[in-house]
Parts: sequence; C-alpha cells; structure tokens
Amino acid sequence: MRVLVAGASGLVGAAAAAGFAATGTPVVGLARTPPARPVTGVDYRGLDLLDRAACLDAAPSLGAITHLVYAAVNETPGDLVASWTDPGHAARNGAMFANLLDALIDAGAPLAHISLVHGTKAYGVHLGGHIPVPLRESLPRPAHDDFYFRQEDHLRARAAERGFGWTVLRAPMIAGGGRGGN
Repeated sequence: MRVLVAGASGLVGAAAAAGFAATGTPVVGLARTPPARPVTGVDYRGLDLLDRAACLDAAPSLGAITHLVYAAVNETPGDLVASWTDPGHAARNGAMFANLLDALIDAGAPLAHISLVHGTKAYGVHLGGHIPVPLRESLPRPAHDDFYFRQEDHLRARAAERGFGWTVLRAPMIAGGGRGGN
C-alpha cells in the first residue's frame, strides 16, 4: 500500500496524511504550498493540479500509488459562498481531479481505491430553500454545476474502465485547527 494525498497542506489532507503515516504506510503528500507543520513520514511534493502537463510529468516519480485520498480544492478568492455556484470554480476543480487521476492511470499506477472528500454542498445546502433531512445519496442532484459531480462522474467512469474501488465522503462538518492546524 502506498497512499497519495492530494491537498496535503490543507485541514483534511494534512489529517489524512498524518493518519496514514502514523501506521507506517508510505505517504506522498501533494500540495501547491508546503505544509505549515510537516508530518514525519510524509514525502511532500509541490504540484499544481491545474497544470495537466505537470501532472503527467510528475506521476511516474510518485511510485506505485495504490490509494488516492483527494482532498484538494482551489477556492475562488473573495466571496466564498458565491464561488460555489460559479461555473469557473466547478470547471477548475473538476479539471484538477481529472488531471491527477488521468496522469496516475497513464503512468500505470496500481490503483486499488480512491477516496474523494466532499461535503454537503452535494445536497444543495448552499443554495437555500428546503433541504430534506436526513440527507441521502438517493436524493436528486441539485440543478447547478458543482465540481463535486464533475469529480464523481470522472471517478465513476475511470473506475468502471480500470476496476478500482472508490468512495465519496460527504461530511456534514469538518472541525479542526484551520490552515496548518493539523
């Protein structure tokens, strides 16, 4: 087992990298920026996931990645909530995931499982209006372009082609120390 954590300098990615490293699992952590508190046992690499060519160039050097934890996000500066309905935001974050996953597959990574970390925006909580509780996977997708669905659809298609397992985690809330507060 060799884990790649995309977004390793963020709250979720840092916690995932630390958790795997604590078990002795080899971990590669990808991030645009270095972590505020590097974790012993994590091999950190800088990579801009928006750069498809850079992803293709980097993938062979990451080693035999069997598991991907994808917790990377590129938020739009300014009004965070408004950006969640911006098609450019959806396109950018969808492309980041596709760039990395496709590069790993092209490099022959022996992928066994991929986990996407999302949240309750998948249920439309940021759009206002009535949200049925409890939230269920069987609920219809909200009628707007969201990078969660771009990522999930790409993951489903590539998993069907390649036969690896996958999970989408939709936490209603994640608490922690903020940037660098792993």
